[in-house]
Amino acid sequence: MSEGWIKIHRKLQNNLIWTNSRMPFDYRSAWIDLLLLANHRDTEVVFDYEILVVKRGQLITSTRQLAERWKWGKDRVCKYLRLLETQKMITKNSTTKRTLLTIVKYDDFQCDADTGKDTEQTQSRHDSATNKNVKNEKNEKNNNIYTKYIPSFSEFWKNYPRKQDKGMAYKNYLARLNDGYSEEELLTACKNYAAECEREKRESKYIKHATTFLSVNEPFVDYLKSEKGEADNDGSRHIPRRNEEQRNAEIDETIRRIESGEADADDIGLWES
Repeated sequence: MSEGWIKIHRKLQNNLIWTNSRMPFDYRSAWIDLLLLANHRDTEVVFDYEILVVKRGQLITSTRQLAERWKWGKDRVCKYLRLLETQKMITKNSTTKRTLLTIVKYDDFQCDADTGKDTEQTQSRHDSATNKNVKNEKNEKNNNIYTKYIPSFSEFWKNYPRKQDKGMAYKNYLARLNDGYSEEELLTACKNYAAECEREKRESKYIKHATTFLSVNEPFVDYLKSEKGEADNDGSRHIPRRNEEQRNAEIDETIRRIESGEADADDIGLWES
């Protein structure tokens, strides 16, 4: 597999395996060593009373220094450098006092924010991470669209056996109140359902979400009893409905204030984990 890349920190050169004085380098490790020795940014150095600019991907060395570092003879170092030149892996500029090596296509081997190309890649990764964070924050806001709850829902939520999607469950709770169900009826259905789940030792994955339990299909009705605790003649449950205009108006106003962002600390009900 020759695609992609890995980062190798220059601290590798401090490892005993890398610097073992009795172990000579092979061709592969010598090439990696040159990559590690090369400058990762343009640098000015003083050499033999002269100021030289050693550019990114370059290093100043000598045949003698490399021979001592790699535990090779000088002839082997010279042959190796010529091999790298013929393979267009390096270029070499030598004088009687020093050798300037330049790694060809150095940026293909190193990722550093100092170059325009790598800066663009870094920015791309940053933008991607930012977009993911924004998306996650948006999803979280969609799931938790309410931060304040009326006390009766807080009691309902405390007793409900599966606590997920609280914001959407609250929206359905208010909708069922608006349909005419009382807070006591919804709490009774909640407790009866929780008792059934406990009695049957039902796994969490088989317990309805509160959003589903309170949905427009009204599955919670199965856990309500008539006022006398008896079923109607046809076997169905009779659910007494309320038609209190004032109560409905209060619920409508609560939904409007929350969805418009007008709800404040004076509104009753608080977020509960």
